[in-house]
Amino acid sequence: MLKKFLFVLLVFSLCAGTAFSAGTASTTGKPSGNDSDDDYWENVQISLVTIGKDDEIYSKFGHSGIKIDEPGRPSLMYDWGRFSFGPGFLKNFAMGRLWYMCGFSRTDWILEAYKDDNRDISIIPLNLTSEQKEDIIRFVEDNVLPENRTYLYNYYYDNCATRIRDLINRETNGYFKDWASNTTSLTLREHTNNLISSSYFWWYVINFLLGPECDKKATFWQAMFLPSYLAKGVRTAFNPALTKQISENGTDSDNATLGGQSSVSGSVLAKEKASFNRIADSPDKTASGNATLGSTEEFFYTSTRKADPLRNRRNTIFSFALSLFFSFGIYLFYTRRSEHPAFFRLYKCLSAIFTFILGFFGAILLFLMLFTLHKVTIFNENIIFINPVLLAAGILTFRTEKHRKTLLIIYSVLFLLTALLVFLKIIFRNVFIQDNIAFILTALPFYALQIKSLKK
Repeated sequence: MLKKFLFVLLVFSLCAGTAFSAGTASTTGKPSGNDSDDDYWENVQISLVTIGKDDEIYSKFGHSGIKIDEPGRPSLMYDWGRFSFGPGFLKNFAMGRLWYMCGFSRTDWILEAYKDDNRDISIIPLNLTSEQKEDIIRFVEDNVLPENRTYLYNYYYDNCATRIRDLINRETNGYFKDWASNTTSLTLREHTNNLISSSYFWWYVINFLLGPECDKKATFWQAMFLPSYLAKGVRTAFNPALTKQISENGTDSDNATLGGQSSVSGSVLAKEKASFNRIADSPDKTASGNATLGSTEEFFYTSTRKADPLRNRRNTIFSFALSLFFSFGIYLFYTRRSEHPAFFRLYKCLSAIFTFILGFFGAILLFLMLFTLHKVTIFNENIIFINPVLLAAGILTFRTEKHRKTLLIIYSVLFLLTALLVFLKIIFRNVFIQDNIAFILTALPFYALQIKSLKK
């Protein structure tokens, strides 16, 4: 069980589905920057590569990389989604010290590997000037040096997609972030759930650990922690019509396969934001005569796997139904305890198991909140009514006859705290914003029926 919960922490930190060894050597032999080099840089192509989801939970979020094609050299793909299973790996994950690396591989090798995994692969050529191309190449070469390649990973705020997003924003002199600053209709939790809801276990565990930080409305800029949203942003940046379409259809895109998206060519930007070239002589000058951020999306490979169904509401209902089933079962065993001693033993055993499970969840959450760098768990409301006190209650349950009054107090206090939280969430909706109804519906029936049992 402990290994499973440690593995949950990987989900917070895994954006890449496959990790390849990181390179450290210089990869380009670009000529010196004089006028005779114009033809060379004209033939250099830099593209955004987006990898679709896989079936495993840690690869459902996709992956992003930068493909660089230079004349006379093999095509290389750079990415920031590599990590090493070295000594202390699990401890670092548990503590939130998620050390990732920038590295590169031959593009044909890495794309074939993802193709063998039946994952969508799309490539969007970027419209760049010679200066921008040289600047990006210098940037990635510097990033793969041993002294620079390691960084502290954060699933929502600093990952394989956000590193590329920030690089593009730098090359657009901040225009990319300005464009993406309008609020979307989804929160970070909703973006996450749209990709994991098909797996009830992971949906329940991850949502329990995520705090209210993930329930604030996210801007499109923030949503680009997902590779699919980064690709969409690059395709449609600064285009008013497509920007409106993104805002209206944002909920439909998280779970869609890349192959299901249409190939979109960007249109000319407004004059005041026409320059993708931050080194341009005037605001009206555009990169290579084209004002779009990305060219037409090319699909290198389209996965044959079907999109996962969205089951967020069904998972919440299932949580309530499951809690009711076990709580009533435990209660019925207690009411029949006088008929046979086995019924009382079953009551104590099942009650202790359910209580221990909730207490274990609470202990993990408290540890993550207080002692780790997992910021998305801070101020988690679930700790109010599902906490380590339940571990003590589970132990006392085996001696219910002796500790009935103590158990009654514990469950009564937890029930009242849960009910109070529900009341506060109704009255102060803008303060208590955490989406945790599934866990409230898990706890309330169990606490209520435990109180009813212990009062008999």
